[in-house]
Amino acid sequence: MALSEEHLKDLTRGSGVIVLFTDGGNNTGSPDPIKAAEIARALAIRVYTIGVIPSLSAREEDVLQRIASITGGRFYRATEPAALAGIMDAIVRVEKAIRYLPEVLTYREHYVFLLIPATVLLLLELVLRVAWLRRLP
Repeated sequence: MALSEEHLKDLTRGSGVIVLFTDGGNNTGSPDPIKAAEIARALAIRVYTIGVIPSLSAREEDVLQRIASITGGRFYRATEPAALAGIMDAIVRVEKAIRYLPEVLTYREHYVFLLIPATVLLLLELVLRVAWLRRLP
């Protein structure tokens, strides 16, 4: 979640959304999920938590509900693919926004790397023609 927040921190305030699919376990250690949720709230990022296994413990479900509550998102439980599709549709209906991203073209001229050797070879040919490879009349 913290890595996702890092990617979303520069968006317009209130436009960031994280959809967290999880089995409920915290396997990264730091920051803890509640601290990450508080960071998301500070960045105005909503987190929708989706528990994807049917046997979430009460503690895991409570943590996921707290994350969603802190950030203004919502907790869902998806025990089968059809439920997951419905959940995603519900999230898209709430969070759908049209964004126009400017097209950024960056380019770098590489012709210089060929122009310099070509110029050196041309000058070498001219010098050799005048000095060493003269034509006899």
